[in-house]
Amino acid sequence: MRREENKKDRSLIRLCFVAISCIAVVTVFACAMLYYYFAPKKTEAKVVTVPDLVGACEDSMSIPQGIEVEREYVYSDDVEAGAVISQSPAPKSRRKQTDGQSVRVKLTVSLGKKSGTVPDLVGLPYVAAAIRLREIGADVIAVSIYDTDEKSGTVISTEPPKDTVIRDGDRVVIYVARRRVCASIQVPSFLGMDKESAITEIMLKGLSLGEIGYMISDGALDGKVVMQSLSPDVYVRGGTSIDITLGYDPCGKNEDEYINFD
Repeated sequence: MRREENKKDRSLIRLCFVAISCIAVVTVFACAMLYYYFAPKKTEAKVVTVPDLVGACEDSMSIPQGIEVEREYVYSDDVEAGAVISQSPAPKSRRKQTDGQSVRVKLTVSLGKKSGTVPDLVGLPYVAAAIRLREIGADVIAVSIYDTDEKSGTVISTEPPKDTVIRDGDRVVIYVARRRVCASIQVPSFLGMDKESAITEIMLKGLSLGEIGYMISDGALDGKVVMQSLSPDVYVRGGTSIDITLGYDPCGKNEDEYINFD
């Protein structure tokens, strides 16, 4: 009798062990299934090639999918406004794009040359006027005008005149009043003269020849002076430089005679 009871106890223990094992297996399987369906999925990284945007115009450049552009703007004397000066990361470098995030590219875009407006300088001392012009990046040239009623050393006018927008490095001429001296020379009009006659007259008057420019004009003014840098009848010191501009009619001229105005 006792032997049968021991046998029943062992069978019950085996049954409990099997039941517990089955429950454990089911629990592990259920946890695995829950992890498979609900655990965050790991996304494979996609490799993106950074496009070459240097030199492109920001208004018309094409941005590939997966690229996010960040811009900064700087003045530049060499790159025209709106063009890309540089970028980071470098063009054609490779970057990983993970979790659907875009690759960020930082662009440095040109604002062109720094610009400013010529202020009203009439009546100011020359030094103060020159400082104000240099603050906006102007290349300042002073020309003395003699025999005037203005106070000596003050600005009479500027070229270009006030309120003109200029860019960094543009030339601004300041006409400065000076008391008349014995050596002052009255500037004649060279308009309508041919090149040789104008140069001869400049030398005879005690002035010096500056730059010779050209401007497209009709045939009647071809080779004639159409502009001069100093107004006729003003008084300047001997040796003052004067620029002249000659008319040029390209019609009927061959390629060897053509002047490049670039």
